[in-house]
Amino acid sequence: MVRHLSTFVCVSCLVIYINNLSYYLSLSLSIVPLPVVIISPGFVNVSYDSSVILTCKVQSLNTPTVSWTSNTVMTFPLPSLVSSNDIYTSILTLERLTLEYIGEYSCTAVNEGGEIRDMINVNVYGKKMMHLFTFMIILI
Repeated sequence: MVRHLSTFVCVSCLVIYINNLSYYLSLSLSIVPLPVVIISPGFVNVSYDSSVILTCKVQSLNTPTVSWTSNTVMTFPLPSLVSSNDIYTSILTLERLTLEYIGEYSCTAVNEGGEIRDMINVNVYGKKMMHLFTFMIILI
């Protein structure tokens, strides 16, 4: 997750002479880079009724706004951020996982440079899936 992050500033000056008068034109452009977002672990395959910790690391010059979303029925509160040297860490803990937790989870970071996200898939196996598997074997 090492990337050169800085605000790039481009300054251009132009002098125009018209009828013995000089006009000064100055243009300044600042570019703030997008944050970098990485979720770990890369893929989650956990057993029914267990817990998992998802970690989102964001590299950004300024404090980003970070949020977690999912295509499941779950909603998440605004996470707290721990920072160290332009690296911001947000942790999402999922406990007592059931089949309803299966899906895609996203960590989104927003700063002055824009918005970017990383996604992870969570798969839950075990208890109820085993009953279905046993039922399918009996049918065969």
